[in-house]
Amino acid sequence: MNMKKFYYIIIGILLLIGIPACQRHKDYPHAILQAESCMDVHPDSALHYLSAYAGSIDTQPEETRMYYHLLTHQAKDKLYMKPESDSLINRIVAFYDETDDKDKQMLAYYYQGSVYRDMNDAPRALKAFQQVADMNRNCPPSDLMARTYNQMGTLFAYQGLYNESLEANRQAARQFLLQGKKNRTSYAYRDMARMFDMKEQKDSALFYYHKAHSMAVEAVDSHRIYGILGEMAGFYERELNKADTAKIMLLQVLQNRKVHSHNVYQILGRIYQKEKQWDSAYFYFGNYIYDD
Repeated sequence: MNMKKFYYIIIGILLLIGIPACQRHKDYPHAILQAESCMDVHPDSALHYLSAYAGSIDTQPEETRMYYHLLTHQAKDKLYMKPESDSLINRIVAFYDETDDKDKQMLAYYYQGSVYRDMNDAPRALKAFQQVADMNRNCPPSDLMARTYNQMGTLFAYQGLYNESLEANRQAARQFLLQGKKNRTSYAYRDMARMFDMKEQKDSALFYYHKAHSMAVEAVDSHRIYGILGEMAGFYERELNKADTAKIMLLQVLQNRKVHSHNVYQILGRIYQKEKQWDSAYFYFGNYIYDD
């Protein structure tokens, strides 16, 4: 076989591989493409585009309709809008189980898990999230898998399964680290700190609280920085009896006005009460009661 003929065969193979993937997206209505493009950063806009197209979606092929409904679930989940039932997401899962689109199939199972989580059905939520994990074993690390393990960690924690929660959050952190996203690990480390706290392993809890805070600082994420700092301060006051250290942290949190301070006021009130500084205790307990 001469080189020119070999070259054209390779080009033909690449085109055959590439066309289905491109075609699959090109045929979607513009509203779906718009929703896709802004889903991660502006889920409210994504939902707006999808809702505006609701009157026309029934005219589309079944795959387009299922993907439209999957994206709608995704946008609502990101906006903390709880589903009314599991019927639609189960139809979406059943549809993608019969296709070769593994990415959408995993996404469907993830949002099936989210639906059951919101319905307080932990066993079925964990089963769906585990399905995502099983399907992803031979896939590259991804944000979807990090979120899946984080969700599993939270569900295990609610059931008092602290070791299982720890392992799930280790896997969440690992997924981010394998992607080179070290600064995304803060919440996974925070959740690990909580589990060590519940297991009364104070040294490990403190280690992971500091690690979580360091990662939030590295990410320059003020919401995470001060949220984790406030929680860590509570640990210092409650478990380590280091009220002075806790007070310094809490006052630093209060300087960040974007952070909800309800729990901070309560802890400060308790510290000042123990110190018999009644005016300060009254002030912070008053803010704790009336803070929105």
